[in-house]
Amino acid sequence: MENQNKALEQIDFTTIVFIIGNAQGCFAFDIEEKVSMLQCSIEGVKRNIDFPGFLKINEYTLINSKFYTGKRSGRIISLKGGSMHKVSRNSWKHFKDMPAEF
Repeated sequence: MENQNKALEQIDFTTIVFIIGNAQGCFAFDIEEKVSMLQCSIEGVKRNIDFPGFLKINEYTLINSKFYTGKRSGRIISLKGGSMHKVSRNSWKHFKDMPAEF
């Protein structure tokens, strides 16, 4: 657990667009298209992240909501940099009233 916290402290979460992972490990994608590997589970990242604005949108993905650019039909959102992500039914409530892309 202590190693997880040290690894998370080295990441600049102001530039992270999204994090994809599972119970084994995670990959953090930043605005400059740099990928960092984290040696902790997605749940561990969610618990220990000390930065506002991160939402878990499905079983494997955390996004930084400040990089949200729009939504599309089929519960799909897009983020800055062009990445598109499927949102679970339970998390869709966060995006329901946000504007759609044109």
